[in-house]
Amino acid sequence: MIWLWFGVLDKSLRPIKIIRNFDDLVEHCMKVEPNYAYVSPKEVALKFWDETDYYALLSKVMHEVVRRKIENVERDEKIVQAIETLDDLTKCMNLISERISEWEEIGLENKDLESAREVLHYTREKMIEKVSNEVKKVAPNLYEVATPLIAARLIREAGGLRKLAMMPSSRIQVLGSRGALFRHLRGKAPSPKHGVIYTHPALGTKKERGKRARVLASLISKAARIDYFRRELEPKIVEEMNKKLINKKFSS
Repeated sequence: MIWLWFGVLDKSLRPIKIIRNFDDLVEHCMKVEPNYAYVSPKEVALKFWDETDYYALLSKVMHEVVRRKIENVERDEKIVQAIETLDDLTKCMNLISERISEWEEIGLENKDLESAREVLHYTREKMIEKVSNEVKKVAPNLYEVATPLIAARLIREAGGLRKLAMMPSSRIQVLGSRGALFRHLRGKAPSPKHGVIYTHPALGTKKERGKRARVLASLISKAARIDYFRRELEPKIVEEMNKKLINKKFSS
């Protein structure tokens, strides 16, 4: 098949799918991989389009595709920066808590450290709120299916929402498990069954966790594609999660 910005042709240049609606054209071009041709040779294009209309619509569609891709990168970066800041705040809180414990072990207290921990706790809560708000705006279906913090970490680990949307569910399932994977490759641990999604509340008991992780990864994959290509909440995916995961018991 030959992928063009306005549709798909077979090898004989016969149309398989010709798209004329502007919104459908933009969505089609967002899905087309970079190694496919966006623009067709003029002699091919004029079999399906009037020359003036062709170039006018091509310009309009490409401008919108570029605008959306830039917007996606900016939105992804906000999420990545927010979740990394949150993780840094958590590390600082843990370090201060350890130091406070050390002071308490020798019968002393440090009000300055206590105050610092309170400030960090407040800032961390605000950052969690920011991460949640950004994820809800950018990826409303991931927000519902993966939970906001897991969704943010998946976007960071994948390198952006687009890359996450293109990933197979089997890779999403173990995304973020590099340490466990390296230990497995060195023969020191079994192959990882889950990565970032490990903390999802729907994974259940240890016996069910592997099966539930596969189902969850599949749902996350679907949610990411809907978020990237349509950017709107699909209530049916939440219903599907409740049916396949939340309300279902898995045999061990």
